[in-house]
Amino acid sequence: MRSMKVWEVMERDYPKVTLRTKILEAKALMKRTGTRILPVLRDLYDGVFEGFLTRYDVIKVTSLISDARAVDFMRIHPVLYLDMDIDEAAKVMVESGLKALPVLKSPQEPICVGTLSLRDLLRALISLGYSPKAKSINEVYTPEYVGVDADERINRVWAKFVEDHVPAVLVFKGDRLWGIITPKDLVDQRAWMFHREAEGKLPTPGKVKRFMTRGVVVAQVNMPVDEVAKFMVEHDFSLLPVVDDEGRVMGVVTQEDVVRAYLWGGKPSMEPVPVFAPAPPLVVETYQASRSMLQQVLVSKPIAAASRIKVSDVMDKELCVVKARDTIARARRLMLKTGKTHLLVDDGSGRIIGYVSRRGILRALTVKGPLWRRRARDPEFLEMIATFNPPVVSPDASIEEAAALMLYHNVDALLVKEGESLLGMLTKNDLAREYMQSMAGRAFVENLMHPGRMGVVTRHHSMGHVVRVMEMNYLDALVVADGERPIGLISENKMIFTPLEGRYGGIKRRRILWVRKLERAGRKMGRYVKVTPLLAEDFMVEPPPPVSPRVDVVEALRIMFEHDVDGVPVVDQDRLVGIITKSDVIRELARSSVKPMEERVEEALRQAKAGIKAKRQTMTNRKAPSISP
Repeated sequence: MRSMKVWEVMERDYPKVTLRTKILEAKALMKRTGTRILPVLRDLYDGVFEGFLTRYDVIKVTSLISDARAVDFMRIHPVLYLDMDIDEAAKVMVESGLKALPVLKSPQEPICVGTLSLRDLLRALISLGYSPKAKSINEVYTPEYVGVDADERINRVWAKFVEDHVPAVLVFKGDRLWGIITPKDLVDQRAWMFHREAEGKLPTPGKVKRFMTRGVVVAQVNMPVDEVAKFMVEHDFSLLPVVDDEGRVMGVVTQEDVVRAYLWGGKPSMEPVPVFAPAPPLVVETYQASRSMLQQVLVSKPIAAASRIKVSDVMDKELCVVKARDTIARARRLMLKTGKTHLLVDDGSGRIIGYVSRRGILRALTVKGPLWRRRARDPEFLEMIATFNPPVVSPDASIEEAAALMLYHNVDALLVKEGESLLGMLTKNDLAREYMQSMAGRAFVENLMHPGRMGVVTRHHSMGHVVRVMEMNYLDALVVADGERPIGLISENKMIFTPLEGRYGGIKRRRILWVRKLERAGRKMGRYVKVTPLLAEDFMVEPPPPVSPRVDVVEALRIMFEHDVDGVPVVDQDRLVGIITKSDVIRELARSSVKPMEERVEEALRQAKAGIKAKRQTMTNRKAPSISP
């Protein structure tokens, strides 16, 4: 096995905090991003490393009014370095009992450049086609585990996490495995928090069954390691219980056990057993990889040839700048005034450190409501949602290469630089407008739109659900439907301007009258009122005229720009079949870039093989004995 380095597999785009960040804010950031680790930096922009926080650290605070800061709980070591082998990095993580660590440039230059987790290691090993040295779970699983009764108090489990660094606790109801609770469950909730500071009367800690995850995905000893590894990478599970044929728990298989199986083989005390390939243990909705997402269309077509249009021909050279210390409210007003979808962020000294987008603000809207209207203790609002160190593209690159870069990094804008000089910005709208103006006849709507009704929601779906559907399917607009009839459109560029605050503060709420049957065969007579946050029907706009699947994509884009929306409903014979969006156009352009790249790789491989063959032939000719006449 070629020894990979840490820099090849680490995560470069990572959330971070400063020394003065409150632990409760760090916990909220972990909940929002799902990260296992938060590097603590001297300043968010210079990258100077001070320490890091784990899930174990942020749940040490058990009070909702705690003023504890990152500096009070952060760890200083261990850390990883860019030039470490992954074998050495894995040993450091396994020995420390931590599933993720910060990555620094070098011992002499303590600049944080990324993070590395066991999940990242497994993802890299699987994607590169490595096979585990230990084939079955029986060779690597851990017989020891921690279990509690469902009625156990949460403070007992909390102590096992904080003091013993237990990765997960199995929850039993009698002799039956009923659920599992992990530090992530405590990060994602706050009702469990029993205060340990002087706040008056001490409440009785809740029971574990209130906070656990019910239903457990399990493994068996004859499962192949690679299948369990893929499942752990996909869902980021810390461990899976290992059960026998009768469902009795035999132990657990952890991420450390699976990494061991790939790098070092089975445990000495364990024996291999014949393996079988089980069905996938769980079917859930997940984010699609950008490669598979490229191929997902209603009606496929041959990949179009790349154009000769350069980034410099379509980029936006008139840019607006805001300060990193500005509030989201100011950025929002500036976007509304100028019509810009992206604003550059200045660190205060004239250095551009990233940008803030409507998409970023939209993501903030789904966490605790309207962020810019809340009274905050710290005024550094843009730092919470800005995209720092965004991808950079050359002005001489093709627009297809730029689209592929957007898709790979899951962003909707790129900075255009030549050397250290910032020349402009290329956004999703710039690419969509260029497609509309110069690429008529390239594709029909049915060749770009997602299949089925992936971009359709109902009027009663929550805003959180709407944003999750957008993120999951790489869409920037959704159709609100009533049966087969489109009644509204939710557009990413419109959502952030919806007034979400009530007259007296707080998140605006709705009262909805629901009617249900009192008996199975009776009429709907039972009425009740449900109070909810705003729903899809509250921030949808009037849908633009629909298009047919067989019209040119240029016509759909023309309607989008005329109505200033990011998508158009697609209707076939008076039946709603989906939506075409600007993000679909980005996918189409990216497809044209991926094919030439694959062809160049194949050509390079052919040339390398031909060179090796010629070299071998030359060496054979040199070794051949000469025959004298």
